[in-house]
Amino acid sequence: MSADARDAGPIPRTGAGPRAALAWAPFLACSWTWCVGMFLPILMLRDFGWIGFVVFCVPNVVGAGAVGWFVRSPEASRRWIEAHAPVMRLFSWITIAFHGYWLGWMTRWLPFEGAATLVAWVAGGVGLSALVAMRLRGTQIAWGVWCLSAGVLVYLLATGEARPTPVPPLAPPSSLAILWLAPLMSFGFLLCPLLDLTLHRARRGAGESGRAAFALGFGVCFLTMVLLTWVYAGRLLDPDTRRGLPEMLIVVHIIAQLCFTVGEHTRDLARSPARRMIPIGIGLVFAACLAGGLLAGGHGAIDLTKSSESPALAVGEIGYRALLASYGCLFPAYVWICLIPRGGGPIRRPSRRTIAVWLIATAAAVPFLTIGYLGQRHEWLAPGLLVMLVARLFVPRSPRHSS
Repeated sequence: MSADARDAGPIPRTGAGPRAALAWAPFLACSWTWCVGMFLPILMLRDFGWIGFVVFCVPNVVGAGAVGWFVRSPEASRRWIEAHAPVMRLFSWITIAFHGYWLGWMTRWLPFEGAATLVAWVAGGVGLSALVAMRLRGTQIAWGVWCLSAGVLVYLLATGEARPTPVPPLAPPSSLAILWLAPLMSFGFLLCPLLDLTLHRARRGAGESGRAAFALGFGVCFLTMVLLTWVYAGRLLDPDTRRGLPEMLIVVHIIAQLCFTVGEHTRDLARSPARRMIPIGIGLVFAACLAGGLLAGGHGAIDLTKSSESPALAVGEIGYRALLASYGCLFPAYVWICLIPRGGGPIRRPSRRTIAVWLIATAAAVPFLTIGYLGQRHEWLAPGLLVMLVARLFVPRSPRHSS
């Protein structure tokens, strides 16, 4: 077995048919309920209203759910991982660091501000260690995490504590802005899931029931988590929201989902040649968490409102958007240029030329995307996306016969 083949090691089966689909569906939902699904919809609601939520939700659900169809079999998943393991591991490392940064930023909103950062760090560290150390399957843990979050949703709706309507933006963007942003978000959400090691683990574990597991996992279970984000959106956007039981339950949901996602990515990294970097990775999480807390600035509620005189973003949000850009540029460009064979050939490692095309295209697109997404001049997103799309034409066609 090659070194990279260990990333696609044996996965315990969970039965067949409906049993396998039910076992893996909550795992898929929780492993994909990131600091993206728990927070980006709030920014989209703030900036664009309900249409922003739709632009986030539809390609996200479709792209992640389509992995069950696009990766046709457990064997295909193994071949994809063996061919692209280094970038898949990079995907997991950046995902872990992203969660650390977001947790540090979020502590400015958490109840009991004085001890919030310490409590969040301890909870995150203990939760991560527990998930890695426990012998329970990820599917067993996922059922508990998903039921906990679903229970928070039921409580908020049943008690009238839901705040689904966000504070209206003080400086509404142009109605054309969402038209520039939607293609780039679709590009990221439709392609990035193919690099997620946890989704590949579920595809291999579900076996012949993979399509049913992904349909249920994202069409029902993950949609429930996104609905919960919509329900508590107003509480995060309103700086005057009182601190009480609803906020504490939201914190429980966030910490549980965050620990599960980071823990499961760490579990996949631990079975690969990258396992020797696990201590470095944990240090990276805490460093990112500290950076998020320091860059957030101020105390109390997160500053998510925009000035009526200027659309400038808070420093903490700039950091969040910069990390998010990895999933709108670096990783989807890799899938588009390197992972999906041009000409329909077999799955194989990308050539040096293909890697060079990917790196050059990404570097060329970054300035446009920086001006468009961080500078909020959204029309600049179009040429950045075009650069990445056209770059595929410079990749040689794959031969249709296997080597």
